[in-house]
Amino acid sequence: MTAVTPNFMIDAWNEVYAKFADKGRTDWEKLNLCDLGRFIDICGLNLHNVYRVLDIGCGRAVRLLLAVLGNPDLNRRGVEIVGIDVSAKAVDFATRIVANLQQDANYPEEFLDDFSRYLAAEGRPFLNCNMKFKKADILEYSTRNAGCAYELVIDWMCYHEVYLGGIDRYPEIVASLCSKVFILNVFSAEGNPPEPLPMAVRHVPKHVLSELDIRERFSRYFDLVHHQQFERNETPTLRHDDGAIAAKRAYLLVRK
Repeated sequence: MTAVTPNFMIDAWNEVYAKFADKGRTDWEKLNLCDLGRFIDICGLNLHNVYRVLDIGCGRAVRLLLAVLGNPDLNRRGVEIVGIDVSAKAVDFATRIVANLQQDANYPEEFLDDFSRYLAAEGRPFLNCNMKFKKADILEYSTRNAGCAYELVIDWMCYHEVYLGGIDRYPEIVASLCSKVFILNVFSAEGNPPEPLPMAVRHVPKHVLSELDIRERFSRYFDLVHHQQFERNETPTLRHDDGAIAAKRAYLLVRK
């Protein structure tokens, strides 16, 4: 039987997002929310021919939205962007944000500073692309979407907390969905101590991965062409077991 994300892990994610349903940020939303957009810029990606984008483990999609709003090649008519997450709470929040932005650029209060730079000019649509969100498990998403290829697939801090029973199948699943470019950001063995990182979400262990791990796991399907190291924050202002203290590394992988 194919392993999928168990209900106890899905419940744990829903608990976190329910806690912040009305106000406030999760630990990972207190990090730099512009880092995905900046990584895309640093890589110099040509996205003119990208029409379908998938964000795996999108959460409440604030980071994705900021990356799209800052990139005219993604925020254009004809581009379809799909975010998936196992948490229905996260997907509901993301859907409401997009609906607000499409109607009147009404920002969630807790993210007002992040979105303020993208205030729409009078009479100009705020969000031009077609963006939608689905409650879905990446470990069974490919079988339900056979032949559904995305030119750009993004995983910004999902793979390192994927259910251990399905982590070995993950590269093949991504490859079945991705036709061109895969962006991956994970906890980095190069910047973290050898001992396990503490869990930020109940029942969800963190997997720390080296560059060698990424090459060995994905090299059958992808060429690794660039990476950027995000160092540990040794003086975090957040609680000690959140994502702020863990070093991460972003990878740009191109489909073979």
